[in-house]
Amino acid sequence: MKSKSTIKLTQTEVSKTLEFSIPNEEAENVTAGLLKNNHLKGMYTDYCIVNQEFLRYILSLKLSGIPANILFFFLSQMDKENKILINNQILIKALKTSEPSIIAGLKKLVKEKVVIKVKYGMSKYEYEINYDCINPQFAFKNKSSRENVVKHKALMEQESPYIKQYNTDGNLDLINKNTGEIFDTIKQFERKEIKPKFTIEDLSESPFDEI
Repeated sequence: MKSKSTIKLTQTEVSKTLEFSIPNEEAENVTAGLLKNNHLKGMYTDYCIVNQEFLRYILSLKLSGIPANILFFFLSQMDKENKILINNQILIKALKTSEPSIIAGLKKLVKEKVVIKVKYGMSKYEYEINYDCINPQFAFKNKSSRENVVKHKALMEQESPYIKQYNTDGNLDLINKNTGEIFDTIKQFERKEIKPKFTIEDLSESPFDEI
């Protein structure tokens, strides 16, 4: 009967040491290693990262009705790389509205660059599908690999619906490209008045004057 491998644990206040003892006859068929527990595994399959700055831009657009409903529906259905592969008939049924309303709502979202028109190279028989994606500057849904992050950052720079510009106060204005209006200002620093610990009056009453 072959002997079994054993594990020895040595623990201190700041670390743990594990020692694996593997029989020679089993060593060639065994690979020892440590895997860190991923406590988030399976929890965030349907999560995406959202840019709060872009949310403030969307709030400035005062979206309501069908455009707002389309946006929320797109966010709920968005696939990896922010892809939205949905045709108008699905939107009509899901939002219980007419096709002209859907077309007008999509036109509004595309004009404001909340939704970006993209061609994904689908088959010709899928021509009825909207080749859209949520603006990469607004959201990110994908594996957080280096390649995906680099690609996403490049798209963010290309598809921004607003610009950032310093004002005379040294703060950063966020300006809508379509209207030229400032919809938010980011404070870069706060000026604080520094009060001296001693005043001239305090010095005039110095006890050393009596010596």
